[in-house]
Amino acid sequence: MTRAVPEWVADHPDQAIPARVKLRIWEREQGRCSLTGRKILPGDAFDYEHRKPLARGGTDTAKNIDAACQPCNKAKRKLTKREFELAIFNPNMRRDPWPLYVARVEIRLKRAAEKACRRLAAVLATGEA
Repeated sequence: MTRAVPEWVADHPDQAIPARVKLRIWEREQGRCSLTGRKILPGDAFDYEHRKPLARGGTDTAKNIDAACQPCNKAKRKLTKREFELAIFNPNMRRDPWPLYVARVEIRLKRAAEKACRRLAAVLATGEA
C-alpha cells in the first residue's frame, strides 16, 4: 500500500515544519504528549520533538517527529523516549531535576485521573452513589 501523501522530509536542518505536517502529527498523536500521554489542552505550551534526536542520528522527517509538552521536551534533551522514561524514575540518571520532576508529576496525575475515571465508571455501572 502506498502513501496518498508523500512523507515530508526537511531540505535542511533549520527548515520549519509545514503547518500541514504539524496537523498530521497532531492528529496522529491525538493531541497528546508523546512522552507522558497527557492531553495537551488549549493554552498549554508544547513543541514538536524528534523521537530519535538529531544528535543521535535521527532524521528531520514526519515519522521521526512527535508532539510533546514543553516540560517533557526540555527534560528529554538528547535522550530517546525509552531513556527518558527510565530517567524519570531513576534518580541516578537525572541531570536537571526540575523538568524531570514536572514530567514525573504529569505521569502520576495522568495515572490518578485514569484511576478516578475507572472508579467513577464502576460506581455508575452499579448505580451506587
